[in-house]
Amino acid sequence: MRPSTQTLPNRAASLRPRSAKRADRGDNLLLGVIAFQMMVAIVIGLQYERAAHAFWVGLPLLIAAAAVWTVARERFVAHVPLGLISLAMTALHIRLAFA
Repeated sequence: MRPSTQTLPNRAASLRPRSAKRADRGDNLLLGVIAFQMMVAIVIGLQYERAAHAFWVGLPLLIAAAAVWTVARERFVAHVPLGLISLAMTALHIRLAFA
């Protein structure tokens, strides 16, 4: 007896939401890390009297990260720019502390 299509498990459909949720969690985590890095950049800027530099460079990076997160969430197109923006924020921290 052949099982009907209603009784067969749809494995592709059951795996897809989990991977999409993981990608969404990763994007949310990266956006949160970038926002935290912005706060750290402001603190470092205030400590070394370069707060204006922290705002002028950090705020556009944060806005770009929010725009990428809003437009391309859960896609590979969003993962790479968010990672690069996080890397740029780390470079900003180094620039603020040692320049």
